[in-house]
Amino acid sequence: MQPLVIRFGPALKVCLVCLFIAGMAIGYVGQKNQLQVLGGQFRDLENRLSKLRRDNLTRARILDSLQTPSELETRIKQMNFGLVAPQPEQIVRLVELTRPMPGDATNHLYADRTLLTRARD
Repeated sequence: MQPLVIRFGPALKVCLVCLFIAGMAIGYVGQKNQLQVLGGQFRDLENRLSKLRRDNLTRARILDSLQTPSELETRIKQMNFGLVAPQPEQIVRLVELTRPMPGDATNHLYADRTLLTRARD
């Protein structure tokens, strides 16, 4: 029985080594194929991104042109909204009251009555 094991032992080792090398080669080819597929997808997505950026810039320019006062007035006239610019007496101007610097005030826990009476007028 021993001579049979001696004859097939090296052949079995060679077959296992060949299977290992073949498995490694198949894995290598599979990985290279996967890299090629992912590279193509990456290139396609980059192209799509650059196209979307160009489209976004184009739409931003169109939006800017549509928001100009002259274009808005033209559209208002076309759609017959009946809107007109307000008269100067219809415009209410709000005055913003500034707070004093922290070092200037002694006690500002309460509102200044003069500011409140001016705001009511």
